[in-house]
Amino acid sequence: TPSYSAESTMPSTAPASVLKTLRRDHPRLLLTDAQLTDLKAAIERGDDALLAKCHRDVLRSADKCLRKEPLRRVLAGPRLLGVSRDCLNRVYALGLAYRLTGKEQYAARAVEDLLAVCAFEDWNPSHFLDTAEMSHAVGIGYDWLHSYMDAPTRAKVRDGLVRLGLKPGFEAYEGARFGWWRKSTHNWNQVCNGGLICGALAIAEDEPELCGRIVSEALASLPKAMASYAPDGGWIEGPGYWAYATNYAAYGLAALHSALGTDFGISNAAGFEKTGRFPLHLTGPTGLYFNFADVHENARRRTQPVLFWLAKRFDDPALAVAERAALEHHSADPRHLIWYVPAPDRQPGPLPHDAFFTGVQVACLRSAWSEDALFVAVKGGDNQANHAHLDLGSFEFDALGARWVRDLGSDDYNLPDYFGNSRKQNSKRWR
Repeated sequence: TPSYSAESTMPSTAPASVLKTLRRDHPRLLLTDAQLTDLKAAIERGDDALLAKCHRDVLRSADKCLRKEPLRRVLAGPRLLGVSRDCLNRVYALGLAYRLTGKEQYAARAVEDLLAVCAFEDWNPSHFLDTAEMSHAVGIGYDWLHSYMDAPTRAKVRDGLVRLGLKPGFEAYEGARFGWWRKSTHNWNQVCNGGLICGALAIAEDEPELCGRIVSEALASLPKAMASYAPDGGWIEGPGYWAYATNYAAYGLAALHSALGTDFGISNAAGFEKTGRFPLHLTGPTGLYFNFADVHENARRRTQPVLFWLAKRFDDPALAVAERAALEHHSADPRHLIWYVPAPDRQPGPLPHDAFFTGVQVACLRSAWSEDALFVAVKGGDNQANHAHLDLGSFEFDALGARWVRDLGSDDYNLPDYFGNSRKQNSKRWR
């Protein structure tokens, strides 16, 4: 696997040349066959109990997917996002289970789901997150199951991805009204660009002009959001949207690296190397997040496979240790296997007790990294940030294993007049 070391000459990001280093064989997204061989060998050795647990969890998840109802185009409010995410989770679980076991029942069901969504009338581009996540799902499915599908089936899936995902993506980059996110600095940018990158790289040899343009446009857009991690890895939208944004940053960057051998230096964005510590510091001893921005009242840090990816990318074993500890108590995601990090030979030192994320204006202080420690987190900054609530001056406090001071958290997006026309007018939430 190519390293992430700095390149003396950065490859061109122009549409005509951005795909010159494209890996021609499949699978080429996130987990190549060579990497899969190493993963299977580690599982077969049987000397890593946590890896064995992750393996069992993924196969169990795939078995559940076999029993699910067919995917249908049903919106919740203005969103198809639940269906897109269901498809994505199915594709990862079923696709990885097939690649690990060779059992065709997993591949057959994944292809059934791919054909179902590729027969939809659209992937709801008016709420482009839906289209982007579905493009991600179908791109991974097409790539991972390329050798399983026959030529007519591949053509149906590929045509659906182009018609319902990549062409609307191209229109978004060209300035269509649903493409406002290409200039944004928050999670929509990473999700939309990352999803389209995965879809485009999956079929790039068949649609080089369209896919080259999409990858080139994504490479121009993505740094706008990556700059939001500066200077110290904080995320203005809170720990919940940190996970959404950072997962999709990782999907896009990992896909670029595995398919093209480079992420064009985007992962070197200032602050990104520190961002894995952000959700760790914002988690109190109770396990509850510091509840600023759109975080639910009882939201907890559970497993986050992107911490494995960040630990590898930035050689920060503390992130992997924290994620391994979380996996002891929660089920693994397929991406835990894809990015798995074994236990380090030597335990890293504990994280600092205090952290101040200057870009976000959040301070976190604790007496120890133990369940009965004292913990306080305080929010300053800007109420006009994306997904902000009236958070300035809010704080939360944990002691003796309980949260004594708490914020009430976010509400349901689908309530009438939740957003309104602005933060100051016509939105009951702000009154």
